[in-house]
Amino acid sequence: MEKEILEKLKDTANANIIKEWFDFREDEIATVTEEDRKYDVHFDEHFENILKLVPENGRVEVKSELDSMYDAFMNYCSHWSEKYYMVGFGDVLRLVIDMMDNK
Repeated sequence: MEKEILEKLKDTANANIIKEWFDFREDEIATVTEEDRKYDVHFDEHFENILKLVPENGRVEVKSELDSMYDAFMNYCSHWSEKYYMVGFGDVLRLVIDMMDNK
């Protein structure tokens, strides 16, 4: 029975388990610590500084582009963070399963 469960985990459920675990931990992962604050990008400050350099009649368009760039960057970061988190978790899961197989 244990062997069947391990094989199923290896063959079909790894991605689902990893995704479910990532979703489960999402709130904890998203919690910002003091250490995290050291690396804050301060997008709002940068955007305001950029907009100050733009003539009044072009600010709406530039702000729209900056907002679009911010959304694209956040999606990029989210994708890569989730990808690497899931790969790392998957590696640990495979190690545990291999250890259980070899006991």
